[in-house]
Amino acid sequence: MTNIINNVVKQLKSEDLNALSFYKDNFYIDNLVEEDKQNLIKRGEKWLSKEFPPLPFSLYREYKLTGNRVNFQTIVDNRRFALNDVFFAELVENKSRFIDLIIEFLYETFSEIVWWLPAHNVYQRDGFNSGYPDSTNPIIALFCAETAAQVSIIVNTFKDRLPNELINIANKELEERIFTPFEESEFWWMAKDGDFVNNWAPWCTQNVLLSYAFSPSFDHSRMLKFMNKSSIILDCFFNSYGEDGCCEEGPQYYHVAGGTLFGSLEIINLCSNNKINEIFKNEKLNNIASYIKKVHISGPYYVNFGDSNAKAGSCNAKDYLFAKRVDNKELMDFISKYWIEVEDKLSINERNLFDRYIALRYFDEIEKLSKEMKNKEVEYSTFTQFKSKGLYIFKYDNNTLAVQAGSNNMSHNHNDTGSFIYYKKGEPLFIDVGVEEYSEKSFSKDRYKIWTMRSTYHNLSNFEDCEQIDGVNTDCEILNLKDNEITMQLKNTYKENPKLLSCSIEILTATF
Repeated sequence: MTNIINNVVKQLKSEDLNALSFYKDNFYIDNLVEEDKQNLIKRGEKWLSKEFPPLPFSLYREYKLTGNRVNFQTIVDNRRFALNDVFFAELVENKSRFIDLIIEFLYETFSEIVWWLPAHNVYQRDGFNSGYPDSTNPIIALFCAETAAQVSIIVNTFKDRLPNELINIANKELEERIFTPFEESEFWWMAKDGDFVNNWAPWCTQNVLLSYAFSPSFDHSRMLKFMNKSSIILDCFFNSYGEDGCCEEGPQYYHVAGGTLFGSLEIINLCSNNKINEIFKNEKLNNIASYIKKVHISGPYYVNFGDSNAKAGSCNAKDYLFAKRVDNKELMDFISKYWIEVEDKLSINERNLFDRYIALRYFDEIEKLSKEMKNKEVEYSTFTQFKSKGLYIFKYDNNTLAVQAGSNNMSHNHNDTGSFIYYKKGEPLFIDVGVEEYSEKSFSKDRYKIWTMRSTYHNLSNFEDCEQIDGVNTDCEILNLKDNEITMQLKNTYKENPKLLSCSIEILTATF
């Protein structure tokens, strides 16, 4: 295991560090066109006459009782968006008209027993979920860390206009829910002893770093401890990638996998006055950034396998900044080329305030490059191989063939080794359906009873009573690989059956 990130962070001293503020000046806001300013104010104004979304405990229990995880999360999202709405309305208008709402919504957020989702009510991966939250034994999970970052940024920004009592409570809540557990506990996503990690590692880490970087109780020496522990976690995630930078979780997860790895590094760099700038010259980090362009098909479509949908979402301003930091002009051009299709350029529908800050900060720059790219074509390689995860992509005459030729032992696996997708002239012909809405079954022992997770619902050879299986030793063997064809032996991916002696599949681009 390499410790590229930790080795850099270990060189920092506490006196190198500084707390962050959301805006050192307001030129990002001042540069917004009047229409955008008014839209942000109107989003806040609707809450002047609208009730903050209630969150009954019965919705938390619904997940355990019925498996539904959407109803609770939808309300939580609405509460977080409401807080964001009044925050930005005040930031733009700056007349203290929304301060009372900010105070009220913060107190409402503090009143929630826990900030994690019912599906994340476990202390170790695949642990027992009782269905009852225990605030005396805090869990740091994806969205509670994000909530902590949101609270910290908002309190930091308006600390001169908020009552001391609220700031004291904010410090207490952040300490008990996030800071102490991060220092003293070992959650599965922290990759203790080199265990398996996925997007949780950088996603949680980014938001823990954010919440402390903006914390009213910021302390230089403690921040250094946070950075050191974070760098070890980030190294584990970084090492889970091959040198080719392939995201095995798919393009839909790119933004919260490689994207939050970058976000974590950016926060450390900002807090240390750019003292880890050198890390952005790492070739593998550049490859992780480049992945999203390499798996793009056309328009909104991306090469998708596993729990990723073909319409994986537009690249955003943080993806652009990632490309800029690693000095990848081709990726910057690609993101800017498709910027015209991004509906939410200011990331208004993004919960994470750091992402929204980046969208405001780099909006003009991306807009300018987008206009330059309007009449230019993006160049793609005719053959792309990600050997680390067994993903092969063939492009010719605006047609795209992609083959999953790895194994069934990957994060968000669908038991689909050997499956392919094909887009003719940029339009879907043979597809991977992706994933249905997550439920209690999605990450349980019953995962492979869900139809979208079964080999029989993919573009594969299927045999009676002999579906593919998950787990180790399910790698396929590539018998032949050229820039226009691939042949695989898939026997190891199917459950044992004496009738199945061999299963090979040959895919030729010429066939299509």
